[in-house]
Amino acid sequence: TNVMVLLTGHGGDNFFKFQDGEELMSNDIASVFSQMYTMKRYNQILFISDTCQAFTMADEIKVPNVYSVGSSLKGQNSYASHSDPQVGQSVIDRYSKVIKDFVDDAVSMTSSSQSDAMPSSLDSATVAVMERFNLHDALVRIPMTHGELGANSKVGYTDSLCTRKMNTVPLSDFFAAPLKERERQMKQRKHAASASLWMHEANVTSCEQEAVVEQECVLPEARIYDYRVKEEILDGMS
Repeated sequence: TNVMVLLTGHGGDNFFKFQDGEELMSNDIASVFSQMYTMKRYNQILFISDTCQAFTMADEIKVPNVYSVGSSLKGQNSYASHSDPQVGQSVIDRYSKVIKDFVDDAVSMTSSSQSDAMPSSLDSATVAVMERFNLHDALVRIPMTHGELGANSKVGYTDSLCTRKMNTVPLSDFFAAPLKERERQMKQRKHAASASLWMHEANVTSCEQEAVVEQECVLPEARIYDYRVKEEILDGMS
């Protein structure tokens, strides 16, 4: 399983803040990843930190196959993009917004140029873009060359303990369901325009619906039986 972990908010040198009340330290992150590695809970991890001095949160990570990216280096700030007057808070940081806007533009261009009749294993323009972008381009090069991250702010990254380099890993490995899962969804929904991008949005098939109905029918009978057993026990005690 590939796992993505994203931290965004207020932070500093080797720490991340929760509502000014609690802190998550870089060694906490490293400890969790170490436990996951020992228990074989992941194939690859993408760790993104979008805070001030963000890349310091990866300082203690020593386990293999963890791609770490930070929107700023030690001693640098990471800035908010804009705020919502109704919420009264910043809604997105510059680093995250640059990536989102660039991918959105690429999806729009792909959608307009992609023929409906063209056979493809990719179920949407979004996934098609994610298949073409690699981690380094999307998370490091694009923010550095196409965005205003702030004075002296630079993106930090490392893939030193990974079996694959970031420039060979497609964005879809972490931001979309696996190719086999998407193809399975497409086969199940022959009449749909496209399969679901995210695994948790997949519609329940008719067979799965029948299974759910059967379970729902069985459960009340089990509950009634339990109640009868309880009544017999109570009658025997009286």
